Amino acid sequence: MNSGPRLIEPGVKHFLYNTLNRCHDNRVNIYTWALNIGVLILFLGIFGSALYICYKRKLSPEEQYNKMVHDQAYILSKIRFYQNERIEHPLSSITSLPVVQDRSEYDMLERLRT
Repeated sequence: MNSGPRLIEPGVKHFLYNTLNRCHDNRVNIYTWALNIGVLILFLGIFGSALYICYKRKLSPEEQYNKMVHDQAYILSKIRFYQNERIEHPLSSITSLPVVQDRSEYDMLERLRT
């Protein structure tokens, strides 16, 4: 058998192995906790920032009123524009073509043909 000299006793070898194994487990446990806490802080920071931005973008009651008045004025101006457009340029109900009000050009063409 190959039983050369041993520098340490078998009990010491197991003791050191178990000690190093526990140190490794403690280090992995600490790294896991640090990573989890870091991710939690990052998540809370992003979530808090999003809530803060949403809060700051919210309009005050006065700004909401001014925006509503501005939107109503815009809608009323568009309604007036299209009403005036319809009055100035009426369309035929069947073909959606403009109605000819002045028939003088049409009459002139008819006279030229005959």
